[in-house]
Amino acid sequence: MTLEIKLQNAIRRGDQAEIYSVFCSIYHKYCRLVGYIVSKYVHNVSDVEELVDDVFVNFSREIFATQIKNIKSYLATSAKNSAVDFVRKTQRLPHFVYDEFYLQNQAYVPTDGTDYNDLVVQLAKCLSVEETNVLLLNALYGYSFAEISQKLNKPKSTVFAIYCRAISKAKKGVKL
Repeated sequence: MTLEIKLQNAIRRGDQAEIYSVFCSIYHKYCRLVGYIVSKYVHNVSDVEELVDDVFVNFSREIFATQIKNIKSYLATSAKNSAVDFVRKTQRLPHFVYDEFYLQNQAYVPTDGTDYNDLVVQLAKCLSVEETNVLLLNALYGYSFAEISQKLNKPKSTVFAIYCRAISKAKKGVKL
């Protein structure tokens, strides 16, 4: 008996233990395939693991709503779509997030020879990550508020409010 038929029978009977057992069998049979497909698009191991989990969580929700005729095909398609969506979302984010690793290892080096690293460290201490990103995208990288709003997927008015809040906080918190 195929896994599809076992799953459909367990759902029809409403046998939660059997549904769980079949789901575990499906997970063990296809988790490597899903991981392989996701890893073709996403190269960070923790992101791959998270996306594999997301695919199976979504699958567990869908098995009650729709009748899946080919589990392998469904999971492969879902894995590809999840990975592509993840890549698209991460490309819309700014290419930098100011965390401790960034501040210690990859600080911004301007072309005019000025060293802004101390300023970036001070900004990161008194501003949120979002405020720091908006302020630096505008001030150092020259992005307009419209461009920043596209990158962050937020309305232009929200980006401008974040910028104003960041300027106000920076004036109080940064020692020049």
